[in-house]
Amino acid sequence: MNPTEKFYRQLEKSDKVIADCYDKISKISKKYGDLDPRITELKERIEQEFGTLEQKKNQAVAYRQMQLNRQTASEKKAQKTSDRQARTHRLIQIGAVLEKGFGRTFDTEEDRELLLQYLLESGSGQAFDRWRKGKKTSVASVNSLDDLFY
Repeated sequence: MNPTEKFYRQLEKSDKVIADCYDKISKISKKYGDLDPRITELKERIEQEFGTLEQKKNQAVAYRQMQLNRQTASEKKAQKTSDRQARTHRLIQIGAVLEKGFGRTFDTEEDRELLLQYLLESGSGQAFDRWRKGKKTSVASVNSLDDLFY
């Protein structure tokens, strides 16, 4: 049982206890009448406490909901951070492969534009997919990027 279920079960139990007490007092009041001031006082106290407990219950439920919302937001933030880190890692690896394959670095914007242009013109995505499907049997047989893309 998770903490939220446990929390709501405790609230239900406390509601049942209060309702039982109120029912018992109402039965006593009906049986003996409101002649005894102690019964009337006890009945009023229970009604007052029941109202206070209802307010506390509503506050507790609202607080728990706020906690769950924060937890969900925190989990989403952590997932987003993890996804971003994985993407950054993947991009760095791809960049390293390209630099190694071309035998040079792409430090300037002009170099990166030329690389992009070359990759777009060569249809490298489709060529790579064909290569992966078995056109090339081993990575060791690849001597240059031209072997990958043509």
